[in-house]
Amino acid sequence: SVSAPIIVNCFSGTKEQLETYIQLGVYIVITGIICSDDRGSHLRDIVKLIPPDRLLIGTDAPYLTPFNMTRPYPKRNEPCCLPHVLDFVAQCLELDVITLANMTTKNVRSVFRLEDSVFDGNLASKPNIEIM
Repeated sequence: SVSAPIIVNCFSGTKEQLETYIQLGVYIVITGIICSDDRGSHLRDIVKLIPPDRLLIGTDAPYLTPFNMTRPYPKRNEPCCLPHVLDFVAQCLELDVITLANMTTKNVRSVFRLEDSVFDGNLASKPNIEIM
């Protein structure tokens, strides 16, 4: 039988909740909420508890625009804002952005069972994706 990975999207919970999720072996998605001083400041310390092979970053578009962007902020969050989340999380983890990008890309490939290949620019070539 094939076991599908579990993803906790847009985690904004407590340390205790995170520890429970970690014990379950799920993937944790951190979004732009971590950049918010009023709603995400608590995540800046507990993000360090997420095992490197379980951390994902996301946008939760069109909501939760990362507030580490230059003003004026966009009216909606989009995938193009993801580097701002990446940069902020990298600072929290005291990692360089490239290391974190490689780590989270590897995790995404693992979750979605994507081939470890570089995009060749040809939209006609599709990865071999197994539907569960």
